[in-house]
Amino acid sequence: MVKTIIPLILAALTGCLADEPDGFSHDGKFFYSEVFYELKDTVHYYTQVGLGCDSFKQNWTISTQEESVGYVTSICSDTAQHRCYVPDKFPWGIDQSNPSDACIKDLSQNMISENARLNDGDDGSFVDPIPNYVLQGYSATNRIEFYNRDFGRKKQLEMKSFAIMQSNNFDFRSPYYSGYLGLGPYSSDTNIRGENIIFHL
Repeated sequence: MVKTIIPLILAALTGCLADEPDGFSHDGKFFYSEVFYELKDTVHYYTQVGLGCDSFKQNWTISTQEESVGYVTSICSDTAQHRCYVPDKFPWGIDQSNPSDACIKDLSQNMISENARLNDGDDGSFVDPIPNYVLQGYSATNRIEFYNRDFGRKKQLEMKSFAIMQSNNFDFRSPYYSGYLGLGPYSSDTNIRGENIIFHL
């Protein structure tokens, strides 16, 4: 595994990077996060996050094709018709509509569907065309923590995200990540911007 440190999002930056002793600005709306990739695979870039009250660790792929944040839950089991084969499933509860994590709130009353174009090469290869998953789950507000261990920096926020319960068209598979961080452009549409990370910085 290779690690690189890049500015993942810079929004309304007001400080000057050169003025800071550790190379990171301490002003403005932004965050820095470690970004990882495998040597054999320079397509699946991902970042590590802490999710929920206990900062449950997941790896999320970084996609400029998506606008929202989505993460696989333990409800998307290995025994359903369309399963989720991912490294770490966010612990939910036995009942889909009753999450066990107290930090989850504003859970949508009904399940919703979301299309997500994510590369899913099992061996780390690039898949063409990129699959268009039809995912089903709940819209929920949860605590998300981004961190950079090398510099002791972290950014914590609460935002609306997509808790994945199942994949409707085919299996959700990835050897590296258990969710996705969409860096698609910010939208003024109130139905989208609540799930767009740029809106929450």
